[in-house]
Amino acid sequence: EFIGEIHNSLIRLDSARRSALFRIIRFCLQGTLHVKLFIQEELHWIVIATLEKDPSVEFNVERIQALKIIDRVRRFAGDIFPIGFARSLVAIANCKEDNFRRLCLDSLRELALVNPSIVGTVGGFTTLLDAVLDPISSESAEKILHSILFLLNDPITRKILTPCIDLKILVRFTMFSSSYLIFSYSSPLSPI
Repeated sequence: EFIGEIHNSLIRLDSARRSALFRIIRFCLQGTLHVKLFIQEELHWIVIATLEKDPSVEFNVERIQALKIIDRVRRFAGDIFPIGFARSLVAIANCKEDNFRRLCLDSLRELALVNPSIVGTVGGFTTLLDAVLDPISSESAEKILHSILFLLNDPITRKILTPCIDLKILVRFTMFSSSYLIFSYSSPLSPI
C-alpha cells in the first residue's frame, strides 16, 4: 500500500517534491530485495520518464536524483538491471546537447563492467566507442577505453562484446590511431 502511494505521488507531485521523494526512495534501496520490489512495483518507469525529460535547467535536480537511483540499482542489482534504464542511459549518452551526457556515459561504462550483456543488447558499446572518438567527451575517453579493454581481455565477456562492437567504429578508431602513430613517430629523414 505504501508503494502504491509513492507511485501515485510521483505522478502528481511537482519537480521539487518529486526529486525529494526520489531521494527517499534511493536511500530505501539498500539491497537486492529492495531493488526487486522497486522493479516489481514498476517504479522504474517513472524514473525513466524523469531522466528523459527536457534537458532544461528546470528539471536538473529531479534528473540528478533519477540518475542516482539508476546508479544505486546498478550497484546493488546489476544482474537484474531494467533494460529501460539501460536504454535511457544510451539515449542520453547519444545526445550531444544534453548536459547529462557525460554522467550517462560514466554510468553506462560502469554498467558495462557489471552487466555487459544488457549494454550490448541496447547498443551501449557503440555509444561508448563513439564517445571515445568524440572530442567533446575526451575526458571520459581513457576510462571508457580501459573498461572496454578490460572486457575484451576476459574470454567470457569477449563473446558478449565482440558482436556488439560496430566494425565501422573499430576501423575508424584503427585509422585514427594508425595515422597518429605515423605522424607522431616518423621523422622526415626516415623512410616510411
